[in-house]
Amino acid sequence: MDTVASQIIYEMPQGILNWYDFKEGASVLLVYTKNSALMDMLKSKKVGMLVCASVEETDAQVFQDRFSASFDYVVAVGALELSVSPCKTLSVWRALTKADGFLLLGTDNRLGIRYLIGERDPFTDRLFDGVEGYRSISPDLLKSLKGRCYSKSEIEQFLQDSGWTHRTRLSVLPNLDSPQLFYAEDSVPREVMPTRYFPKYRDPSTIFMMEEYLYDDFVKNGLFHGTANAFLFICSAGGIPCDISMVTVSMDRGHENDMATVIRRDSVEKIALFGSCKKIQKIVKNNERLKARGVKVLDGTVEGSRYILPYVDAPTADRYFQSLIRTDFEKFISEMDRFKDIIMSASEVVRTDAELGPIVKTGYPDLVPLNCFYKDGDFVFFDQEFCEDEYPVYVTLLRSICIAYGPADNPDLPISFFFNRYGIAGMLGRLTQKSAEFTDGLRYQQDLAGYNKEVLRDPAMVAKNRERMNMPEKEWEEYLYNPFVGLEGKKLFLFGSGNYARKFIAMYRLDYDIAGLVDNNPQKWNTEVDGYRVYRPEKLLELQPSEYKVIICIKQYQPVLKQLQDMGIAHISVYQGNRVYPGRQACAVYEMCKDLQGKKKYHIGYVAGVFDLFHLGHLNMFRRAKEQCDYLIVGVVTDAGVRDFKRTEPFVPFTERIEMVRSCRFVDEAVEIPYIFRSTKEAFEKYHFDVQFSGSDYVNDPGWLAQKAWLESQGAELVFFPYTQQTSSSKIKALIEKGLV
Repeated sequence: MDTVASQIIYEMPQGILNWYDFKEGASVLLVYTKNSALMDMLKSKKVGMLVCASVEETDAQVFQDRFSASFDYVVAVGALELSVSPCKTLSVWRALTKADGFLLLGTDNRLGIRYLIGERDPFTDRLFDGVEGYRSISPDLLKSLKGRCYSKSEIEQFLQDSGWTHRTRLSVLPNLDSPQLFYAEDSVPREVMPTRYFPKYRDPSTIFMMEEYLYDDFVKNGLFHGTANAFLFICSAGGIPCDISMVTVSMDRGHENDMATVIRRDSVEKIALFGSCKKIQKIVKNNERLKARGVKVLDGTVEGSRYILPYVDAPTADRYFQSLIRTDFEKFISEMDRFKDIIMSASEVVRTDAELGPIVKTGYPDLVPLNCFYKDGDFVFFDQEFCEDEYPVYVTLLRSICIAYGPADNPDLPISFFFNRYGIAGMLGRLTQKSAEFTDGLRYQQDLAGYNKEVLRDPAMVAKNRERMNMPEKEWEEYLYNPFVGLEGKKLFLFGSGNYARKFIAMYRLDYDIAGLVDNNPQKWNTEVDGYRVYRPEKLLELQPSEYKVIICIKQYQPVLKQLQDMGIAHISVYQGNRVYPGRQACAVYEMCKDLQGKKKYHIGYVAGVFDLFHLGHLNMFRRAKEQCDYLIVGVVTDAGVRDFKRTEPFVPFTERIEMVRSCRFVDEAVEIPYIFRSTKEAFEKYHFDVQFSGSDYVNDPGWLAQKAWLESQGAELVFFPYTQQTSSSKIKALIEKGLV
């Protein structure tokens, strides 16, 4: 792992308190567990005496005698869970604190929403033990555990009984190790959580629900604070500890961009967490530029590395838009038009790009509904930290449309309506790429790919876990685990004629004998989908049950599964287009190459390309690839794919290009890349290669880097080979067109 990523990961736990105002020169007791990052953070706060001790050490009488009433602050994060007697330990910490001192207590919550949706208990490493109050754990095993989690009411009772009579409780998301959002008792999320919040887990493999989508209902039903994943208690023996309402912390953007926003009862503070005033100065400068262009912004005052703003009691624009789309389409459209006009007016256009649209002198990527209040009929922007010279303004427009819609499209007014209305429908690919460059670069997604693989959940895994819970184990194995089992010697019918069926056809039509499609929609009967006839379901009853297998290619497959079972169909499986299935689907290929395992660095390698006007550069790539892998698969783009995605006409037709590739002695197998389902992800789904090879001309391409990160998340690699500078298909074509060859 590189230095940037290592530093970011190491410092993430500091977000629990690096925004807090410690008195300079204060004496601090840090009750530590395993992470020294908090110690480094406290040193940076210029505290005076800093003592570090374990829970056991603070419980010792000799420690209590030495440091009685000595500390301005006792900081304990993830430590109370390790105490044998929490109430006694809290009483000890009270005795170690000065009369006007504070306890800053970070604790896990055994009833946290993450444990309700499948995260393992940190002490038993099993599901739901903490949620059940450890009732299923034997007394002997419970005593042997290194600790246990407590609920909100249990912790508050411990605090009350131990003399910490005044406290502010902040609910913390997603956890103590990587805190992002803090909410006081009288505060709940105002943002659209699926857009703003990124859950993290110690082990996401057992998660079976999408956490961020639950919060709106939990808030409405009064469940939010009781099911917060963690808590930060700011406690004192007398007086009001603090007036904080909410805190947001960004700890994955690097020192220059890491910020905290502390919302108090009557003011808001933007804090540069590592003391860099450049970011604060940039906000001020951007505000001045925007005001000069007639854009309304929320003004503040600068105090060192802090930017102080007035508190605004108003919804953010994304909340406003998402309420309109449910109630008033006409007003939603007019307000989106108004928001679009503001974006376009924020800077002057200097030129126009054919693929990206207008390029403005100064672009503001974050001039979006997330960073805007809707107050008294006006859009008032805040947090404008970022600006880019000569920026495609349609990127900001695209981000704003997507944020306004939130996590789901609306079938009655689809998001494509605005893509067409604003003339960006034909530019979505490049605009999305530029948007990803901003967001991924800001949050160091490339550097943190390995870390994210460990802590972020995979939606496909969530769906898989849900499916396993929805049916008995035998049915799971038979119907869902791997639809490619049991196809040998059988005709194959696909049930469904939509995207899942088309994906299956595109990827596997050359590997399996697809006899046709079956659909319940009479309008589809006797039509064709990608060359295959669509039949009524009763067609299956005309065949012998042992002759065929049906693979359901429908997202909501459950009613069809029951229908086929009721019809007495013997062999059924379900294909889910968003899943990566285990093992090799191209069974014949696997049989050919499995005996070669382990002879080279990689087993199965993959290369994709057009390979028009076959030349030395192609040969060099195949040779280098074959030197590193036992079995080399080369995917060749079809003629339609070249025309559509390369926007050019191939000199050599597909049938000849694939035959030339196939005849190369370094290539073990040449395959057609489907016209639509052509991505690296889909190639991996089919071939389960260990490595994909590519030319170095793509080494800095954001799209390829995103594919690299995805492959790494699946345990595969993307390796770039040096580009053959002196020869390329483009150069040869140019010479042909000039009549020079």
